[in-house]
Amino acid sequence: MDEIALTLKPIESAQLEHTLAHFDQRRMDFGLLSRLKYGAEKYLPEMRLIEHRYPEIAAYLKFLEQQLEVLSSHIGGCAEAAEALHRQQVELSAVGVRFTYPKVLDVGSHVETTLVLFPQQIRILMIMKLVRVEPQNDGSYAVSGEFVCVHEEDREALIKHVHRRQIEELRRDSAS
Repeated sequence: MDEIALTLKPIESAQLEHTLAHFDQRRMDFGLLSRLKYGAEKYLPEMRLIEHRYPEIAAYLKFLEQQLEVLSSHIGGCAEAAEALHRQQVELSAVGVRFTYPKVLDVGSHVETTLVLFPQQIRILMIMKLVRVEPQNDGSYAVSGEFVCVHEEDREALIKHVHRRQIEELRRDSAS
């Protein structure tokens, strides 16, 4: 199980093609902080080399990176928005998610999905196809969705997040 923030916006069948065609632009407007973190990870080997050869320059670059993260979170409202979102327990993988939802949703329909992964507060925008919706005893619905449109950088961040969670669980299990 994983704790994330999740929001859904149903996509009408007639709007699906338009939504998919404009997905990249919508994503660019949405996930500035995620893109910055991905870029920093991409150049990690170079940063290690700079740290070794020029520690003062590396310290300054890290300072600038932190300042960019603060700015990007405030520009996009990420920090406040992420804290305000309802967190919930989900079963998360690189290809889909299972969660509870208060309203019935149609199997086979598509939803624009926002995930916020904690504690990094990485925001991911994707299109998800609902593959299972089952009523629960408490009036909510167990929903399973398959990610059908995810940018490669976001998929990479999702895979790393899931991998980190699995390692944490293994460590907890081996400690007990």
